[in-house]
Amino acid sequence: MDLLIHKSVLGTAQHLMTNPEDATIQWRTDIPAYAWVVGEDNHLNSIEALMHVLGEKPIDLFPKAHIQAFEEICSDGMCSDIPWRWILSDDQYMDRLNMIIEKSRINVCALEDSNYDQTYKTIRKFLLSLSQPLINVDRLNGYIKANDKGMTVEASLRSFLPKGSRAHKIVYDQAGTATGRLTVKSGPRILTLPSRYRDIIKPDPGCEVVQIDLVSAEPRTALYVAGKQAEGDVYSTIAQDLGLDVQRDVVKVASLSALYGAGSSSLSNLLGSKVLAKRVIERLRDHFGVRRVESQLLSDMKSHGFITNLFGRKLMTRPDEIQKGYSHFMQSTTSDAAICMFSVACNLMAQQDENFKPYYLIHDALVCQLSSSKRKDLQALTSQLELEGVGFYETKMTSISDN
Repeated sequence: MDLLIHKSVLGTAQHLMTNPEDATIQWRTDIPAYAWVVGEDNHLNSIEALMHVLGEKPIDLFPKAHIQAFEEICSDGMCSDIPWRWILSDDQYMDRLNMIIEKSRINVCALEDSNYDQTYKTIRKFLLSLSQPLINVDRLNGYIKANDKGMTVEASLRSFLPKGSRAHKIVYDQAGTATGRLTVKSGPRILTLPSRYRDIIKPDPGCEVVQIDLVSAEPRTALYVAGKQAEGDVYSTIAQDLGLDVQRDVVKVASLSALYGAGSSSLSNLLGSKVLAKRVIERLRDHFGVRRVESQLLSDMKSHGFITNLFGRKLMTRPDEIQKGYSHFMQSTTSDAAICMFSVACNLMAQQDENFKPYYLIHDALVCQLSSSKRKDLQALTSQLELEGVGFYETKMTSISDN
């Protein structure tokens, strides 16, 4: 592996490039795309971002006492170009440098050994590629002024106030939850913005902003993991396969109860019988293969001290909450699957439409811009998204802006 330590970390005029395997060292003015990088969060191969996803503590680059001192005396704090080579003793400096290199090597190897390498890079590359949309400032200010839903909604609205005409760059946190579902680290708080306010996102001339949703994503993933077909309307197919003479909405409630261990009270109210509700949930747990996956997760936790999703991503599920293991597994697997599929879909749409731009991910949905004249073609192109080696996911495209 090639590892580059950014000059801002070292306080040097150039970046330090090394290969821990063959112990080569060179100074560089550029940052190669292929290198793993310490000290540059926005690089595809940021070591800090990788360690965060792996659940590792950040590298203490330099002594805390020194860091606190420079934060006090420098106007830019740790953003200043601090010449650490001349501040620490030779031994201290080399120890720190070797520690950075070794911890970086260990974590890159851990990623490669987990088989999550390609999925991780696909997701990270896609998140870094998201564009900044135009914002209808008048409409946004109107929503802020009329808001009576509390400070959370107001804060979400205000986060879209643009610098110029476009929203600030969104930065997602890939490890903000135990399952790895995205949270917003900085920028527009799209995940907590009520859907009725999404029309503040303004399209370029001749374009429209749409939302592409994966339909019944998590139950579909659960069926694929269980080795079953999951094309078409998932809930109607389940009812047919199990011979359940009930409404689709009842199957939906029962399925979510079976997948996530929810109580049977809501289903009891729909079916009029607690005994019948429990029986339906148990049949669905068997149909989704929940017990088999739970057993494997419990075994993995006992053997390794952690569990992973279908792609090999380590989950932050603690041993004392293994009862949540299945729901964490399914949410994490579906989240990664959604981003991987949207990444492929965006590449296809960009080839067909020069005005196409991906803006935001909202769990199992993508907010993007496309040319109004090409909407029908792009809608057909993305009506089904394929997760290679797993199966197909149905989608629904809806407008969220004025044409």
